Parts: sequence; C-alpha cells; structure tokens
Amino acid sequence: MGKDLLKSYTSYAKNVKRISIISGIWPSEKPNIFYKSLPYFIISVLLTISCATMNFAYVNIHNMNRVMKGMSISLSYLNAIMKVICYLVHREKLIELNDTINELLRRQQGDEQLLSRTLSSLRFFKVLSMLLMWSASIVVGMYFITPLMIMINQYSHGVKPIRYLLPYPAVYPYKILGGSALYALHYAIESYGCLCLFSTTASIDNIFALYSSQIIGQLRALTYEMKRFTFKVGYEKHLQGLIEVHRKLIRCCQLLQAIHGPIVLTMMVITAIILCCLIFQISQMKTVSVKQVMFFVVYISVKLLQTLIYAWAGTLITTECDNFRNEVYATGWENLGLKSAGHHVKIILMQRPIRLKACSYTFISMNLFTGILNTTLSYFFLLQALDDEQ
Repeated sequence: MGKDLLKSYTSYAKNVKRISIISGIWPSEKPNIFYKSLPYFIISVLLTISCATMNFAYVNIHNMNRVMKGMSISLSYLNAIMKVICYLVHREKLIELNDTINELLRRQQGDEQLLSRTLSSLRFFKVLSMLLMWSASIVVGMYFITPLMIMINQYSHGVKPIRYLLPYPAVYPYKILGGSALYALHYAIESYGCLCLFSTTASIDNIFALYSSQIIGQLRALTYEMKRFTFKVGYEKHLQGLIEVHRKLIRCCQLLQAIHGPIVLTMMVITAIILCCLIFQISQMKTVSVKQVMFFVVYISVKLLQTLIYAWAGTLITTECDNFRNEVYATGWENLGLKSAGHHVKIILMQRPIRLKACSYTFISMNLFTGILNTTLSYFFLLQALDDEQ
C-alpha cells in the first residue's frame, strides 16, 4: 500500500515539476540565465494581455456585459502575475520548503505504516489537481481555438472580407490590420499568453496542493507515532526525534504561508469578482449555446477548484495539528511522576497551533470558500441593481 502510494506521489510530483519548469518557477538551486529570465518574460506577456483586455472593458464602459467580459479575463491574468511574482520573491524559501518536505518523506520510506499515513491525503488532492488542470486547459484551449475555427469557417464558405479575430477581446493603443504581420504577432503573443496562464495556474496551485498534502500526511504520521509511544527506558531519544519533526513541520507551514499568503489574499478578492462577472454574463444572455454553457461551467469550475484546494488544505492542516496535540496530551505522561517526561510534552504543547493565515489577515480554511461564494452573490446582486438603473 505504502509503496504504491509512493509511486503515485513520485509520478504526481514529476508532472507538477514539468509544468512548473515551463513557467520558470520550479525551485532550482542553480538556474541558468534563460531559466532566471523566463518568469520575467512571462510576466511581461501576462501584463500585456491584462492591460489590453482591461482597455477593452474601458472602451466599452457603457456596455456592462462587455465590461464584465474584459474585466474577468484581465483579472485572471493579474492573478497569474501575482502568483509568479510571489514565487520569484520567495524562491529561496521555496527551495528550503522543497528540501525539507523531501527530507521528511525520506525518513518514512523504511516504515510501510508511516509511509501509507504520510501519503494518505495524496489521492484527494491529486484528483482536485487533475480536475483543475483539465478544466484550465479546456478554458484556455477554447480561447485559442475559437477564433481559428470561426476564421476557417468563413474561408470555407467564401466569406469576404474575412473577419480576423484574436483569442481575447483586447484593445491595443494602435490599429491591427487583419492578416498582417502585426496581427500574426499578436495572435502568437495571446496564444502564448494562454499557455502561460495555464502553466502558472496548474503549476502553482498544484505545488501548494503537493506540499500541503505532505504536511497533512506528516502530521498524521506523527499522530500515529504518538499513539504507539510509550515512556520506556531510553524514550528521550525517540521523543526528541518526534519533537524535531514537529519543529520542521511548523517551519514548513511558515514557509508555505509566507509564499502563498499574498496569493490567497489576492485570490479572495479576484475570484469573487471573476465569478460575479461570469454569472452576470450568463444572466444577460437571451439564448445560450452548448459551447457557451460548457465554457462558463468549466471556467467557474476552475475558480471554485482553485479556492477549494487552498481552503480544504488549510482546514486539514489545522485539524491534523489539533489531533496530534490531543494525542500528545493523552500519552499518560502525568501519571509517571517523571519531570523529564512532562518537560518534553510541554515543549510540544507550548508550540503555537498550526493555522495557515493569508498575510496575517484571515485564516486559510473552508470559511474562505464560503466567504468567496457569499461575496460573489453580493457583487452580483449589486451589479444587477446598477444594470437595472441604467
């Protein structure tokens, strides 16, 4: 069981690493110049598309439906930019986190029971991550393919002049002639932007899921070890080893929080606005095609899956930390009359309970998920009221 889970984990980790390398955000200790410069180039592409789509919203300020369309795309790209920046700023912390997680996993590989408990949460997060990756690929794929299909359809039916389209509704500060070299360049840039948006979304959210599942599993393994723990002769060395693992897990949570705290805080605001924009666009449609239904359902699924990964991971980390502390307290140390036993137990219990926070503003838990949904509905009803007044 444990060995099978380890193979599954290794395969999953390799896939996450491959996607992360495309974005230049995988924590490499000795990156070359190209790998170092790749994230900055990606940020410039993401920022270009974000500005162009926001400009589309500004130009069509009197058409609420178009404003929502441009704004939802622009904010998605801004969110991706925030993720890449956080990983650039905290590259050293990311390397430390990756090394510590791998070190703790190696410790358990000799014990089948510990290994199975360490990797017990992997399946759930792997399913969520795979759903997120497939959903994100469908959304960006539809943005990329739809204009091509429309133009091919025009050409096959002899429509002239052909209406040249770009992947995104964007307005640039200069005129782009259809079929020109400038048009081809912008189509290539926006298509590459689709790839960048997918890779940053899939990689960074999956990295958080990967490391969170490991921290949750390590806490479960610690709880299991405390259940089997007895204060027999020479217990000090074993207990000190458990305390050291607990200390490293606290450090991992601090690193995870420092890296992803700003991402979660930004996601709270942006996700609510994007969901509101999407729901508003649906409400304004008089007729809805199958393709449009598929697009909106998958797009909304992407945002909900992203939020669920962060919220559920935060809740599970808190729960497993509390379970471990309860198990430590229930070891029967108070009946031994040994000062050293009480001293070691107090060292663990005096540590602050692990609670992931987003920039010291809010706890990362399932309350985050429900809060975003409530905020989305509030924004939507406000938008409807404003639209009715117009």
